[in-house]
Amino acid sequence: VASRVHQASALAELKRKEKLDAVRVSIVQAHKATAVLVEDKVDNYALEETQIMSDGTSGACAWLLTCAMIEGASASEVKPMFDDLVKMECDLNARGNRIQHGKGITPLTLLCSMLEKRRVSPEEQRVRDRLDMEVEQQHADAIREMEVQGALYVEAIEAIRSQMKDREEHFTQTSTAIVDFATALLAAGASPDGTSRMSPETNAIADSRIAPYMGISGTEGSPLFYCALAVISGAGDEVLELASRLIVAGASANTS
Repeated sequence: VASRVHQASALAELKRKEKLDAVRVSIVQAHKATAVLVEDKVDNYALEETQIMSDGTSGACAWLLTCAMIEGASASEVKPMFDDLVKMECDLNARGNRIQHGKGITPLTLLCSMLEKRRVSPEEQRVRDRLDMEVEQQHADAIREMEVQGALYVEAIEAIRSQMKDREEHFTQTSTAIVDFATALLAAGASPDGTSRMSPETNAIADSRIAPYMGISGTEGSPLFYCALAVISGAGDEVLELASRLIVAGASANTS
């Protein structure tokens, strides 16, 4: 089990790095192209060119950076490149494609869609609660048995359980970080409106472990609409704060 978790985490890190490297190279190209201009303008063609990643993700730099961010890239990795994109007048509303979400999605909508938690039926929740109780009991029994064999075995079991419990932290960004990045996009001039449809694919290269869409396939709406769904699904107060920022930025409360 621990080996599978490690392999999946390594894959997620590899996919993030590929996107970050692509954006980094494009920024260098844009700076070089701008440096040779006679007039005081920017040449950001390299930043707006669509690039295709090995996991099927495709889009311009703003989109690729957003994808890397929701997949777990740190603020120290993302912020310097984001600042460069803003300085180079990159289109922050350029739509992109991501197998785990769909096609023609704006960066801001992608971020807001990631805040939704998976909703389950009452029956499914009852089954989950029962299984959780059984697992906890089995764990307690196993720990009691392991104690007679030594503390090292107990520590090994706990380490594996901890890896399994926290595995999504390796593959998906925290909601607070997503809200912070969405706020930065708004402050930099990203449009709070525009609708996108979530249609995750299930083909051979789709990996549902890496920042998946937790809502219902076929959902379509604006960033504010996805924030509303996130609140309904049980998201925290930080999502309400983002929703208020979207409204202040001009988002229509009547757009589905």
